[in-house]
Amino acid sequence: MDYVALWFILTGGGGYVPPEDVRAPQCGRPGLVVGVMVDRLVNPTLALWPDPHVVGEHCEVDIRARVQGLPFGEYHLATTEMVKALPFGTPPEPYIGIDPHTSALWLRLDDGSILPPALPPANLRLSGQQ
Repeated sequence: MDYVALWFILTGGGGYVPPEDVRAPQCGRPGLVVGVMVDRLVNPTLALWPDPHVVGEHCEVDIRARVQGLPFGEYHLATTEMVKALPFGTPPEPYIGIDPHTSALWLRLDDGSILPPALPPANLRLSGQQ
C-alpha cells in the first residue's frame, strides 16, 4: 500500500468532495480498530483504521480542518487503499483489511451549536404524583 484515500461522502448527494490522500498517518497507536472509524459522531477530529504492520494497533490522521470546511449534513467516511505501480511479475503488497471501508454515519454541524445543551431533568413528576 502506498497511501490511503479518505472520501467524505455527504448522504443524499450534494456535489463532489475530492478525497484526502493520507501518505503519512500516525500508525502504531495502541488499540484494535476494525474497518474505518471516526472518533466521534458529531464533527469528528480523527479517522482511524487498522495498522497494516502490527495486529492490535491502529493508524490515525487528524481530519479536523477538513471536516470544518465541509457543508453541514450527514456523512460517511470511506477509504480506498492505493497501491504504487509495481513492475510486472512483482507480488502485490498485502491487503491491510480496512473492512468495512465505510464508517458509521456522522454529522457535520455548526460546532454543535445546533444541538440544544444537555440538561438534567428538573422537577420531574410522573402522572398522578403530588
